[in-house]
Amino acid sequence: MEGVERNKVKLVPHNKEWENEFRRIKPILMTIFNVKSDNVQHVGSTAVRGIVAKPILDIAINLESFSVLNIDGMAELGYEDRLEAGVPGRRLFVLKGNEDRSLHHIHCFERNGDGFRKQVFFRDYLIGHPEIAMQYSELKIGLALITPDDRKRYTEGKDRFVQSILEKMDSEVFKIDQ
Repeated sequence: MEGVERNKVKLVPHNKEWENEFRRIKPILMTIFNVKSDNVQHVGSTAVRGIVAKPILDIAINLESFSVLNIDGMAELGYEDRLEAGVPGRRLFVLKGNEDRSLHHIHCFERNGDGFRKQVFFRDYLIGHPEIAMQYSELKIGLALITPDDRKRYTEGKDRFVQSILEKMDSEVFKIDQ
């Protein structure tokens, strides 16, 4: 993974190596958190072919509860515990590389919340609707041009688009079981 400096916005074309990186780390995370395969998912734009993404691997993990977090195991692998990092119901672990670049974001969610389901739904919706995925990609490119040094503003600029997709989550056609 190439990674991105903290608070910066850098977008690159899709890279097939991101899937290989996910396949490499997934069994390790399954062991650390003692979860089944379906509970560890490659999410975010790096999981959607054909769109630009920040070169940071996003992985969502669905846990019974935060009581099973293996913080020491993650630390041994080099991940920093960022607690909720501003998102209630989520625990974030970040793997840093050279020049303090974020390489992996591991988003842990408790099963009784809907954070994991939202992450997986959004990814699957974009994969199933390539024209919407391209609109999202174009939005991200535009935002990156005006917020290259402000990842928070960049993310806020995507919020309305993301919410419009997530509103479809509970419709019968696109229902995803947790």
